Amino acid sequence: MTGPDAPAVAPVTLAVVGAGNRGSAHGDWALANPGRARVVAVSEPREPRRSRFAARHRLPDGAVFTDWRDLVARDRVADAALVCTQDAMHAEPAVALAEAGYHLLLEKPMATTEAGCRQGVDAVERARGERAFHEVAVRAGRGLHGHRYAGGGQDRQRRRCEQRGAK
Repeated sequence: MTGPDAPAVAPVTLAVVGAGNRGSAHGDWALANPGRARVVAVSEPREPRRSRFAARHRLPDGAVFTDWRDLVARDRVADAALVCTQDAMHAEPAVALAEAGYHLLLEKPMATTEAGCRQGVDAVERARGERAFHEVAVRAGRGLHGHRYAGGGQDRQRRRCEQRGAK
């Protein structure tokens, strides 16, 4: 149902892991679409980026982390986590966040190795009891786009990793 009689849906809450260019772009999308998403936490090792991001999203000190492991160590603070770390650093936080119960929006590539791809998919399967994985990409001027890989899609995602030469 759409229109004025449609039930109100709360915005999805997001924890952003990596406040560089990609994480900031996702954060900007959330600011531009407050009825759809709201950033409630950030993890960023670089102080200037972390402070800027936290101020822009008006995050309290308790929602700002220098290490994603500190975010994972707490009770879940958001509906989903956006893993926007450097490419070679995607797998470890993605696995830990999935195991902590977060829905994942994972910047591409999922991982830089086949093993990292498999670890991410396996962690989501264990946490959710389903065959699903999400990969997110930002397209300039087009916002946040999610692609769902379910059932045979998971196998397709694994093949894509293998075809890209990830070992």
